[in-house]
Amino acid sequence: MVRNVSASRSNPRPFRKQGRPRLAGVAGRKRGLVAACLLVVLGLAGIFVYYYVRFSRLIDARLSGDIFNNASLVFAAPTPVSVGQASTPGEVAARLRRAFYAESSRTSSVGVYKLAGDRIEITPGPISFFAGEVAKEGPAILTFRDGRISSITSPGGATSLESYNLEPELITTLFDNTRSKRRLVRYQDLPKVLVDAVLAAEDHHFFTHHGVNIFRILGAAAADIRAEGIVQGGSTLTMQLARGFFSLTPQRVWRRKFEEIFLALLLEQRLSKEQIFELYVNQIYLGQRGSFPFMASARLLALTSTRTSPA
Repeated sequence: MVRNVSASRSNPRPFRKQGRPRLAGVAGRKRGLVAACLLVVLGLAGIFVYYYVRFSRLIDARLSGDIFNNASLVFAAPTPVSVGQASTPGEVAARLRRAFYAESSRTSSVGVYKLAGDRIEITPGPISFFAGEVAKEGPAILTFRDGRISSITSPGGATSLESYNLEPELITTLFDNTRSKRRLVRYQDLPKVLVDAVLAAEDHHFFTHHGVNIFRILGAAAADIRAEGIVQGGSTLTMQLARGFFSLTPQRVWRRKFEEIFLALLLEQRLSKEQIFELYVNQIYLGQRGSFPFMASARLLALTSTRTSPA
């Protein structure tokens, strides 16, 4: 048997490389996956920038100027004091502070006072009640002796007075067209027992988190799943402030939760914890009927804690 060697050599079988098309397909899929991931990242970045700019402008507009400037202030009548009246420098200073006076080391447009032993020097400011045309009172020095006012004089002692009117105290503040009553408070004026009570009820870790407590949100979500309904909230105190301060929808939907989280994170960047708590207590009420503003509750708790504290 003779093989046709020359024919087989002249017509060799073509050699096929099986790996290249497969490698090209894998590389194409990888490039497509990278492009898709890049588009997703760019899309998420665009959404983040949009909401960041939107909520930043919202916060800046809300916090610019006087935050609670839509208010009508209701004052009491001026408090007259006279020579021989039973009083002390501390009592007069406390009354002036309630009328928004500040000590001489600080500034206040309403007025300032200076305590020096058995005397107190009072100086009404440019927006004092006595700066208008209804009533006029200039600076005065009240001197005390044996628990009574011994003299009232003008600075320098040029004029002696028998009586003097102290700045009217603020009775209440009416807000918006609802005429709701509210008295603005500062964080340093709140008794510690009230601060502790609010944190115990609303947000144990307020001073340690950054506006959002992930574990609390997950715990609330787990409780809702077990109950097959919304039974527990996961909002921190900062998120509650964002909800009420920026008038978000009252409906419990995921969109509102997202907005609460975003606003809370931005608020934590712009304000201190004390400033956030101060906005919180001036924004909401204690109680369900809006009848117990924080100032009244603060005074009640301060009085209760004083009476119940051991001697």
